[in-house]
Amino acid sequence: MKQYLMAAGLGLTLLSPQLASAQDFVQSGSSDMLPQQDGQSLFNAVCSGCHMADGRGAEGAGHYPPLANSEFVESPEAVATWIINGYRAMPPLGGIMDDAQVAEVVNYVRHNLGNDYEGQMTAEDVAALRE
Repeated sequence: MKQYLMAAGLGLTLLSPQLASAQDFVQSGSSDMLPQQDGQSLFNAVCSGCHMADGRGAEGAGHYPPLANSEFVESPEAVATWIINGYRAMPPLGGIMDDAQVAEVVNYVRHNLGNDYEGQMTAEDVAALRE
């Protein structure tokens, strides 16, 4: 019964209109880099699994902090550094995202999910953080 309820819950979650579409999760077999280019698609493919599609975060097997309505994401450099290098249980993603992709995710998180911070991060800004 418990397995049935878990499967049903997962099914309902996957059908939720707030969640990413299946095409957001496709990764090319010919490259180590993610194929998605825009911030929302990258967020859906990589970040939403832990931070949830609406950015509310989650508790369970671990603590996944919210990105929605978050003061932390006010700093584009902090967000980009965590994406590139990882932090605690968050794996480093700098090896599967180029500078432009990291900038897109940073900008998506800072201007969506209930956040509305000023400024845009550029690929050049991310490249400087990698040095």
